[in-house]
Amino acid sequence: MMRVVARYSFVFSLIAVATSVGSFAALEVQSDSWEAAGLHRFGYVLIALAVAVALLVERYSSGGASELSGAARVQLVAGLVALGFVVVAIIKLYTYTSSGISQFQAYRWIDESSAIALAALAFGLVGTRTRRDVAKYAVILAGLAAVGASCYAFSLEIDDRSLFWFLFAATMGFLATAAATRVRPNLET
Repeated sequence: MMRVVARYSFVFSLIAVATSVGSFAALEVQSDSWEAAGLHRFGYVLIALAVAVALLVERYSSGGASELSGAARVQLVAGLVALGFVVVAIIKLYTYTSSGISQFQAYRWIDESSAIALAALAFGLVGTRTRRDVAKYAVILAGLAAVGASCYAFSLEIDDRSLFWFLFAATMGFLATAAATRVRPNLET
């Protein structure tokens, strides 16, 4: 029964990500569409609900949930896509335009990276756990990036760019948490 719920949770997470990314693409094409903007916000809500549903699912150690092993690969892809969105956002933030449109787009891209990073967390909650050190290193690196970005944002005081760097820190925090879902604790003492 729990494996069926886990499968539904995985599919629900996929639908939530597709809604968020699809509406984000629609906003990039037609930025004044309130329907796309509303659907985009709804996509974020769906991703948050996907995390809630994933928390209801029993966790498996590696090898215990073969039909959900794809969740780990999708989680990795979601994490990499979130990082790709971060790179584009940083480029847009520091691209000079007199109209400020590039900076506005940077906020949109960094916001979407947070949503996708949160989706990576949802996928990690239904995926298998492992004892591989890669997940531990990802937690450390993303955590350090989150703390560093927060310190940098704080140093900017009240500035438009400080909000951007706090959103970046939130994205890195979500990615650190998503990586932590892959780590199987060593309970042997």
